[in-house]
Amino acid sequence: MHLKSKPATPARLAHPASVFLALTALLALTSGLAACDGLSAQEDSGSQSAGHDQAEGHGHDDGHPHADTNEEDHEGHDHGAEETGDEGHAHGGEEAGHEGHEHGHEGPIRLSDEQRKEFGITVAAAETGAVTDSFTLPAEVHYNGDRLAHVVPRVSGIATEVNATEGDDVKKGELLAVLDSRELADAKSDYLADVERESLQEISFRREQQLWDKKITSERTFLDAKSALAEARIARRGAEQKLYALGISKDQVVNIKNEKDTVLTAYALTAPFDGHVVKRHITLGEYIGADRQAFAVADLSSVWIDLSVFPGDLDRIEKGQTVDILDDQGNVIAQETIAFVTPQIEEGTRTAIARIIADPVGGRLRPGMFLTARVTVDSGQDAVKVPRAAVQTIEDKPAVFVETDEGFEPRNVTLGPKGENDIVIAEGLKPGEKIVTEGAFTLKAEMSKGSFGGHHH
Repeated sequence: MHLKSKPATPARLAHPASVFLALTALLALTSGLAACDGLSAQEDSGSQSAGHDQAEGHGHDDGHPHADTNEEDHEGHDHGAEETGDEGHAHGGEEAGHEGHEHGHEGPIRLSDEQRKEFGITVAAAETGAVTDSFTLPAEVHYNGDRLAHVVPRVSGIATEVNATEGDDVKKGELLAVLDSRELADAKSDYLADVERESLQEISFRREQQLWDKKITSERTFLDAKSALAEARIARRGAEQKLYALGISKDQVVNIKNEKDTVLTAYALTAPFDGHVVKRHITLGEYIGADRQAFAVADLSSVWIDLSVFPGDLDRIEKGQTVDILDDQGNVIAQETIAFVTPQIEEGTRTAIARIIADPVGGRLRPGMFLTARVTVDSGQDAVKVPRAAVQTIEDKPAVFVETDEGFEPRNVTLGPKGENDIVIAEGLKPGEKIVTEGAFTLKAEMSKGSFGGHHH
């Protein structure tokens, strides 16, 4: 049995009045919540405002109102300005005045006799004259190079005699040694052969000349004989000159033909001038070549003293200057004159050489000695000069203290050449003006302190 289902009926719609009431209730609830949120925010804002007031009360209400604090700050600022500004200005002005006083004392400086004595002030008139200065240079003594001979044989050979040794005094031409030389023997033999050849050619020429005069011989034969004689003479002269070049004297050459055969090999080494044997490099039986020194002979009647001149001193060194030669104790050994100054600077030492030719002073100047040379120079003309101690630097300028009727006044001057003890015043001072020669530094120091005129610190 099938039952028919009833069709669904639509839901009943709410009554309009109920809907209105529900909406009204919802709006009321929403308004209440908004009111609660606003109250909470107002409470929080009030709390923050109270905390801020409390903080400001701590900062301003702690017995010091805010306005009063500003006034105190302002007063403190004014007070600081007065103390700092006024005191700083006053103190700064005083210091500035003091510093200005250090650079120069305004007006003449008056000193009593007691103050002059206390400060050691000495016054003298400015003088005129040449300013001298001296400086020292290193010096070394050498043999006189113009009187030092290195005796070298002109032929090689073996020493058969050695007659001199170091320390010997020798005379010019004195025999020093003898060499046995084959080279010399050959040269003498050639000369003797050429002499004989010339003699034979001369005999032949004379005979041919007689025949030519008698018209017995031909002209060609006569001319051949004449030419052969000329060649023989040239050969003999060449051999003779070769002997001269080997150191054989003219007299010895003439006597060669009378010498024995053993003498032809003998070569004599002789002293070139009077002197002293300072070196010997040959011994008996030793072979010595023509390029080797056998002896050194020096004339000790004079020596060279070479001064090493630095480039900065070259303009103060010249030929003819007088030089004091000092030993290692500073004592003057001799006074000598500069003979010449080399124009070039030595590459190794970077110095020039000023040479003195000196007497050995009885052996006190010996080659190899190191000495000191003192050179004295002057300004070359008369000028106003003052002691070095009289010149002081005031405000970065040279000055001297001049005595006037009112007292001492510092005066700027222009300096000229400086000497060992004096300085030339080029401008600013006249001869005869009275200046402080001793105690000028003390006077400058006391002036800078303001000790004069009642200005003390």
